[in-house]
Amino acid sequence: MKHQLVLIAACLAVLTTLASADIYIRNRPVPSKPNTLTIYLPEEMLAKYFTPDELERCEFDPSTGEIKVDGAVLTERLGPNTEANVPVLALAEALGFKKRTNHSLGVVDYVAPEQGDRGTARADIPKRKGPEYNAAAVRMQNAFRESPQLTSHPELERVQRIGQELVAVSDMPGMEWNFLIVSDPSPNAFCSGVGWVAITDGLLALKLSDDELAGILAHEVGHGCRRDIEEQNYNIDTANNLASQVQRLKAELNTLEARQAELYDRARRAEALAREMTHPSNIMEMRQKASEASRQAEALARPIRNLQREISLKVESWSDHKDFATASEFQHQDEIDADKKGLRYATQAGYAADGLMSALQKLAEKNARTFGQVAFQGGYSHPPLAKRIATMRKILSDWRKP
Repeated sequence: MKHQLVLIAACLAVLTTLASADIYIRNRPVPSKPNTLTIYLPEEMLAKYFTPDELERCEFDPSTGEIKVDGAVLTERLGPNTEANVPVLALAEALGFKKRTNHSLGVVDYVAPEQGDRGTARADIPKRKGPEYNAAAVRMQNAFRESPQLTSHPELERVQRIGQELVAVSDMPGMEWNFLIVSDPSPNAFCSGVGWVAITDGLLALKLSDDELAGILAHEVGHGCRRDIEEQNYNIDTANNLASQVQRLKAELNTLEARQAELYDRARRAEALAREMTHPSNIMEMRQKASEASRQAEALARPIRNLQREISLKVESWSDHKDFATASEFQHQDEIDADKKGLRYATQAGYAADGLMSALQKLAEKNARTFGQVAFQGGYSHPPLAKRIATMRKILSDWRKP
């Protein structure tokens, strides 16, 4: 009797969640009334959620109320309201959609079957490496100095499996990708560049669901596919190179300005001596020296102006590259863009769109102050978790608009 009561309570909890949740099919909102367990839609609205091939598999018999999918009769029947009589959630499940419930967010996703199959279809593409991959491998090895790699962690197979599913639907499915676990109590994950993603055992200790883990890994794959680390390093290297050039040009400018000042001083001294002399030939000789020194000094004016202009342009370019490499506003935008790309990867691989947001909420509940590459990329700046959660809500809201 006790077990029956527990089962009944669990069923009621599921029904209550479904009745009060925001429901999505293919990440498109399904209109529903509060506390309604069965959602009926007009037949003409089905094309919004299902492909023509999927609808070809469905048969509706208004005279008997019978619904068939692939010839099999469903338990559910057409509703009494002829204007909106198709039980759309039952139809989605019969067509192979996976139901994913996020209780903390109050969201139920029905994920399209082809999203889960897409990863398998592209998994056998020959994998490549290359200079970017090799450079990212070196950066990952450097990270191991502070956070050693864990090669026998019990979650490693799951991390690698989900990671490869995401890669298969990413913008770089043909690249060799590695998903690793490192020893670090802080909850974190990072991408060291194209092909290399790591997650800390401190983050896995939060008992992430598959959807949450997929959201995090998809975000990091998004960084890799966007080449954010490569761009950051390019800008840092370019800024450093420009700084060296500016130093060299300033030294050259100082030399020219010192030479010009010396020549003007020589001209002034020669002119002063000429005024003290009495013999005409001596006066003329000294004034010629003053004139020659002045001419040489004036000839340096153009090279000095050109150097000043070149230094000014290089300083401006240096500032731009430095800002793109280190300024929070650009790095925060990188995070938002990686969130958007990761959102697409996760859903295409068959995972709930809310996974990353749910994981960020778990981090916030643990009073984590930040999340991302900050611990591994020399001060890489991330938005505060509260801001990231708010941003994710906005992204999801915009993304799911009909």
